[in-house]
Amino acid sequence: KFWLLLYFFSSWIKSNTVFCSTKYPEYLEIQTTDPDYKVFSGSYLRRTSDTQKNPLYKKPRIQNYIYIAKNAWTISSKRNPELEDGHSLFLDGECEIPVSPSCTSRWKSSSDQKVINVNVNSNEGPSYPDYYEVKTNRKELTNQKLMFGFYKHTRASQNFPTFTKTDNTFVMYLANNSQWIFDQNMYGGEGHIRSRPKGVPAPPDNG
Repeated sequence: KFWLLLYFFSSWIKSNTVFCSTKYPEYLEIQTTDPDYKVFSGSYLRRTSDTQKNPLYKKPRIQNYIYIAKNAWTISSKRNPELEDGHSLFLDGECEIPVSPSCTSRWKSSSDQKVINVNVNSNEGPSYPDYYEVKTNRKELTNQKLMFGFYKHTRASQNFPTFTKTDNTFVMYLANNSQWIFDQNMYGGEGHIRSRPKGVPAPPDNG
């Protein structure tokens, strides 16, 4: 009877225990001034669930990733760690989430083990408005005045929103070339106007 009671109690514990998992933020922001790795600076969107054991983050429309490989957080242009070309960074120490300052481990170059100054912060990403007003004071763009006006948040395209001009003549969206562009459709054109920064999750308000 004692054995049966013990078995019942242990079974009840297993069935009523909730195992806590690490909850990963929606975005990670990387900052580094190192000229060899500055290409990795920017925002990265989580592409997996917020509690998945091996999270994957990707820069919008750019082949730069943050993920766990061989038990170490890795920043790389390759999604598969077996295809590494040496131009990547890894975290020399264990951290559940690699954000500063809670994670004190150092980032190192995978090619020569050099310590690289990298700051990683978490955030919940941009909050998109229902409307954007698009305008300019640059005289050289006055011939593009048909594109200026109000754009309404209409739908999502590959994790990011699309905004359509209220007269339905133009759209603003994050194109596959990683730039926010204005065009008359979303069929892969280069766009009439393109943002200078690449791989940003929201339309820049100054270029």
